[in-house]
Amino acid sequence: MEEDRKEGGCNLTLELCQSLFMAMPMGFGYLRILEDPSGRPVDLEYVQCNQAFADICSRNLSQIVGRRCTDVFPEVAADLLPRWLDLFPRICREGKPHAMEYYCAGVQRWLTMNAFSIEERCVAVFLSDRSSQRSRQAKEEESKELLELEVASRTMRLEQANQALREEVEQRERIDRELQLFRTLVDQSNDALLIVEPESARILDVNLRTCNLLGVARQDLLRLRAFDLDPALVDMDGWARIVARLRSDGRRLRETRLRHKDGSLVPVEISARYVRGTPHDYVVSLARDARERIQQEEEYRTVLRTAMDGFAIVDSLGRFLDVNEAYCKLLGYSREELLSMNLKQVELDPPDGCRRTDLGCSTDQGYERFESLHRTRDGSSRWLEVSVTHLKRPRGRFFMFFRDVTERRRTDQELDNKVRELARSNAALEQFAYAASHDLQEPIRTINSFVQLLARKCSGLLDEASREYMRHITESAVWMKTLVDDLLEFGRVDATMRSYVPIDCGLIVKQVTHSISDSIRETGAHIVVRRLPIVSGDPVQIHQLFLNLIANALKFRSDRLPEIVVSARRQGTEYVFSVQDNGIGIEKQFLERIFVLFQRLHPRGRYPGTGIGLPLCKRIVESHGGRIWAESVPGEGSTFRFTLPSHSLTPVEEVQ
Repeated sequence: MEEDRKEGGCNLTLELCQSLFMAMPMGFGYLRILEDPSGRPVDLEYVQCNQAFADICSRNLSQIVGRRCTDVFPEVAADLLPRWLDLFPRICREGKPHAMEYYCAGVQRWLTMNAFSIEERCVAVFLSDRSSQRSRQAKEEESKELLELEVASRTMRLEQANQALREEVEQRERIDRELQLFRTLVDQSNDALLIVEPESARILDVNLRTCNLLGVARQDLLRLRAFDLDPALVDMDGWARIVARLRSDGRRLRETRLRHKDGSLVPVEISARYVRGTPHDYVVSLARDARERIQQEEEYRTVLRTAMDGFAIVDSLGRFLDVNEAYCKLLGYSREELLSMNLKQVELDPPDGCRRTDLGCSTDQGYERFESLHRTRDGSSRWLEVSVTHLKRPRGRFFMFFRDVTERRRTDQELDNKVRELARSNAALEQFAYAASHDLQEPIRTINSFVQLLARKCSGLLDEASREYMRHITESAVWMKTLVDDLLEFGRVDATMRSYVPIDCGLIVKQVTHSISDSIRETGAHIVVRRLPIVSGDPVQIHQLFLNLIANALKFRSDRLPEIVVSARRQGTEYVFSVQDNGIGIEKQFLERIFVLFQRLHPRGRYPGTGIGLPLCKRIVESHGGRIWAESVPGEGSTFRFTLPSHSLTPVEEVQ
């Protein structure tokens, strides 16, 4: 009530001052000095003035207030404004009032002005019309001037008092607004705020979040003391110990439970700070509701306890701080036994020679995964895959997950042994096949030679059927030789470990077309070779690859003149080559079969060949790290595509 009366009194006084200000017979104006960016005064702004001021200046109030001098009195700007811009800043700097009398041509009057500084770059002026008095006698004029000066002085003192009162009211209103804004922001905080008096533990203020957290109204909380809410403090002695630590440490973090209105205890995390103020000190505490975090931690512990993988929390020295049941089962220890042990006691054989229990890599990188050998309680050992995560908070803690990979490592070892055994077997088999194919050539040549000799020597003695038998024997011997030669070539792809060199594929195709130029002329084929890249590989094998594909396009031609296009394009990290023809095409169901050894789609009498050409192409491409496939439309033609790694940055441009 007393504050309301004071506030009402202030409003009445302010209203009275404003009425007095407007009713003053003497003109009063409040001016602000305007400066350019360099700080030089350039103009004046009429912040406020009374009616008498407007009457003296022959203007309406609305024409003056809030406007510049150059806009209100353009006729005097050139004469008087430079004098004022020199005088008013000096008054502001020195803080001394100044009086002057001058003739204003704009209003055609003699005026008296008393100016004094109110605040930085602002002056107040009393303005009086002296025109009528200047015609009176000097003595009366002097007396009146003295009287006016006295009135001006008293008015100035009154205005200064009123100004001070206005400033006090404005400051109070500003403080009230700031406090209201602060209160709004504090009430919207997610944390509970308590301001406590250090000496008595009396709660001085709380925010809305505190009331909601504890279910207690603000006015009821302000009747309590800190240890009434926090049972951990017990009494005033407990509070005094907390305050003493806060004075020395400045800030403390702790977890506690605050008493709710219904008697339950709410778990919170409290950050308390001792604030030294004038004239009193305060303890400011922020309390954050920890129920959701505790529930999440409990759910997290439940997940870890029931997880299939082992889990442990260790410190920077490798000591177990917590373990789950799965880890206990892995090693055969009880939880109590492991919590009394160190990771060094169960880890046997670090794979890289440095003790994993140092956890140096995990500290630097935050996360690491490795496999390590661990000792079980019965003396046996198991291989575990370990994932380590370094926690920044709390510092020096590590989350470790363990997965038993003993069987997998055993299986991998057995698989590696079988792969090595299979590789040795394949190598021996390839060597045997190569040797057998090579050794078959001599008896085939012998059979072929003796059949030819027998045919020449006994040609007159044989009847037609016998000569037909001899012809079949000769063709079979030639076919067998061709088949053995192709088998040798097929086995030579992997048997010959040649070093790869840069290969100009355009030059290779040019050599291929030159070697089969007779077939090209006989068939009337038109071959287009677009620009091909440089790759890394075996020149002999790449030559054989293009030769087989182009020869196949000529062999399996249709009734039309053969048209063959050889091109390439870059796709990511590899080149895709294409050999396209307009031949007889291939049925869709046979597109994969054609790359199988000895798989022929046509009788040997219709199209010659052993069925090794395309499998040989596949083996060459795969030995170079690529893949090969075919696309075809029966009756329209086929396109054979294969990829080779782009070991070179040679551009591929389609040019004919």
